[in-house]
Amino acid sequence: MPLVLRLLAAAVLLGCLASCAVATRWLLDDRALEQRGSVTEGVVSEVRERLGRDQVVVSLDLLDGRPVTVTKDGATAVGRRLQVEYDPDGGAQVGRVAGSERDRRDGRLLLAGSAGALVLVATLTPWRRRARAGADPE
Repeated sequence: MPLVLRLLAAAVLLGCLASCAVATRWLLDDRALEQRGSVTEGVVSEVRERLGRDQVVVSLDLLDGRPVTVTKDGATAVGRRLQVEYDPDGGAQVGRVAGSERDRRDGRLLLAGSAGALVLVATLTPWRRRARAGADPE
């Protein structure tokens, strides 16, 4: 049984590390937009959902219709206009709806959840090997 618990703990640990990497990416992208962001308007060309996050592809007017993927709270429809913040120094493919803090909020929540899971795994998993019964250290 301890072997199964160790394998389960290792799987949870790997999942936590992967989710920390995703959350860090969200936070760094959001920070780049906040520091160097430009605002423009565009038309929604596609609505999709990935990993529980509503994503919208917006064709930006001022950038020759270049597509930018943003996360959006609430429902939206193709053809609707949105104001979008994007990083002009970056690849202008990832942005956010102007004034939205959803990516930052989601990233912080994911990091907090991963940290909580790591603490639970560390406290509940039998990491140490127990001394064999009857073994004499002398």
